[in-house]
Amino acid sequence: MIWIIVLVVLAILLFNFQKNKENLNNSIAEQGGMVEKYNYIVDVLLDYPGARIIELKSNYLIICVEDKFVITHFKILQSFNSYEIYWDHKSTTFGHHKLNWSFPEYMSHASAMNLVANEINDYSNKMFNSILR
Repeated sequence: MIWIIVLVVLAILLFNFQKNKENLNNSIAEQGGMVEKYNYIVDVLLDYPGARIIELKSNYLIICVEDKFVITHFKILQSFNSYEIYWDHKSTTFGHHKLNWSFPEYMSHASAMNLVANEINDYSNKMFNSILR
């Protein structure tokens, strides 16, 4: 009997999660999709030479900047009531580094990008200083 109750509760939770995810995806689509909804962030990131969108889904997109020695990915992910930005940097010289941020839905994209840029800059300076010592 307890197993039936547990299975019913799990089924209800799964159904509600799927319904909420579908509502989220519909909301993003109504706003023009990820590129349009996050156009300021996308435009800033695509300003890097060689940057391009390599993956576009209903609730996330990935922008890649790549050259001979470095691959950097920026992932913008829409979550429930927030958006997240992931920075994944792979360098033949400096190794593999990751940072990520989560912002409330209502936070300005310009403010978010200022924070992201400043933190990446600070992180890079610390990394360079530790290597040069």
